Parts: sequence; C-alpha cells; structure tokens
Amino acid sequence: MPIYSEILNDESILQILRDGYHQILIVGCGACMNESLAYKHNLPLYIDNSNMPYATIHELHRIKELLTKNGYQVEIKYYNNIDGFFCMTDIAADEYPLDWEQHPDIILMLSCNSGCEGLRDRLPDTKIVKITKLVGGVPYGHRVVAGKRIIVAEESTIIPLIKKQEG
Repeated sequence: MPIYSEILNDESILQILRDGYHQILIVGCGACMNESLAYKHNLPLYIDNSNMPYATIHELHRIKELLTKNGYQVEIKYYNNIDGFFCMTDIAADEYPLDWEQHPDIILMLSCNSGCEGLRDRLPDTKIVKITKLVGGVPYGHRVVAGKRIIVAEESTIIPLIKKQEG
C-alpha cells in the first residue's frame, strides 16, 4: 500500500525559504508521492504508457512557478523508477542519480519521510527539508481511460496513520 502524504500549503513552503535561500532544488518522488497527488487532485498517474509520474511532475511545475514568482532560482528533478527512489535504493551506491545543474542552497523534498531521510543520508552536509506531511496509506484501484492511468475514487480510500479513538 502506498504511503499517503499531502503537500504543505504555499505559505508554509515560502516560510521555509525566508532564511536567505536563493538556489532551490525541488526533488519529487514518482512512486507514493505521485499516487498521493493523483488521488488528492484527481490527476492521472501516468499518460500514454509512459513511466513519467504525471501528478508529481505537475506539482513540481506548480511549486516551481510559485517560487520563481517569489524571486527564487528553482530547478526540479523527479525520480520514476526503483533505481531513483531514495527510500528504496542503497544510500551508499555510487551510481545514485544526483545529477542536477545548480548547487542548491536547499533541497525541498516532495516525498514521504523515507524518501527525505534517504537523501539526507546521501547528502549529510546539504540542507534538505520535506515539504509534505505524512497522513497514512492509500490503497487504490486504477484503470486506463483514453491513454491515462487514473485512480478510481470509488475503489480507493485513505487509511489514516492514527485513527481517532471513540469515546
């Protein structure tokens, strides 16, 4: 079952950057985060049999536009296969895909806790901040409609991390 995370609101993201950061790298996960975003925003998971995580890419571009409008230099990167997910790859592997253009002042992680911690272990001297909050899990059903793999809301649900106790 995928981890279900939600993105912090725009003001919270901007607040993180008010400490003098200018060069921003936003790293997005194409696995659980893609599924979370697709579920929450009714976006496709993938389009036309590609392995490009549509919902993650959509959100990365939205956040990049927000930050650029606020004067930040922003680069985005996403991972879409098991060799790139920071939660699943051996953090000591030399072939880790850390190939970005700029040397960021800060990396914002669009991922679950495990993805963020995996990158922190790989880059211990870099400021890395997760811009999501863990909510629970999201078992889902999906189908392909007009070349888009979509989540079927009626076959899906969010299972909260902590259930409210009655009483």
